[in-house]
Amino acid sequence: MLECEVQVHGAGWAGLAIAKGLVDAGVHVRLVDPAGPLGGASGRALGLALPTHPEHPHRLESGLGTTAAAALVAFIRAGLDVLPGLARVGVDWRASAQEEGELPLALAAAARIGLGATRTAEGYHLHDGGVVDLVALHAALVGPPVHPVAVTAELDVYATGAVALDPFLADKITPVRWQSVRFDGPALAVPMVSQHATVFWTGGRGGGLVAAGARWATPHMEIGEAVPEPEPRVTAMLERLTRQGFPDAGAVTGVQAGIVGESCDGLPIVGPVPGRPRAIVCTGFGIAGLAYALPCARAVVDGILGRPTTGVPAPLRVTRFA
Repeated sequence: MLECEVQVHGAGWAGLAIAKGLVDAGVHVRLVDPAGPLGGASGRALGLALPTHPEHPHRLESGLGTTAAAALVAFIRAGLDVLPGLARVGVDWRASAQEEGELPLALAAAARIGLGATRTAEGYHLHDGGVVDLVALHAALVGPPVHPVAVTAELDVYATGAVALDPFLADKITPVRWQSVRFDGPALAVPMVSQHATVFWTGGRGGGLVAAGARWATPHMEIGEAVPEPEPRVTAMLERLTRQGFPDAGAVTGVQAGIVGESCDGLPIVGPVPGRPRAIVCTGFGIAGLAYALPCARAVVDGILGRPTTGVPAPLRVTRFA
């Protein structure tokens, strides 16, 4: 016996947005997450909203092609336009020594794919994106209550990446541990990316400086880790890089880790499961959750409600695995 119309698995940013959108349209929704609202990696988010996939623009263009990369950037920008709590201050990309030679390529590609960027002394500045007030974002997405146990539903939406709940995702989503270190030094006015988008710095909630990333400090890149416990080698690397770049970072005041779901090709997976139209996936956001989660959630809601929609760009669709 069916107990609800739509059941959304996962109460992270995407799951909250999908549930809220459907409830507002009068759909009977059950939101399920044993960890509660924002109990996973979303609750440990940095608040960094990148205006593109976390790659240099020329690498994104090379991987997807100019047309597809431009469509992806436009899709993300449309999501940023409606992202509650976003301070649109842009994002600085500080080039490491290994990245210096790529800067002309990055800037040329940025122009071709519609990504505003300006050369700076340390790298380049992305004109769009910025920092999200996560408290304001959560307030805007409050919808149905979160339940710990799933029931039988007419339609299931899988919006969690930490665990591949649907069999379709078993060979496509891998848990990866990301962690951050908080310092009591001054916060950045503009968030920063470096080391080929493997290290991030931004202001912490309540002040201070936060560094995240540096998964490469362990041989396995933290891939396959399912326990959100900080790894000392990653913590040490984040602290070393932060003190090199920000001498006034101050003392370490906290370390935390979270498990995110990353897809086999590094891009989100969105759409109905092939051969099973009553199962939809919306996951695989990795560290770029705030850039992708809301526009992908909106596309899922529009699809369920039968609203006119342009859908998601081809590189994000489930059909790329057909």
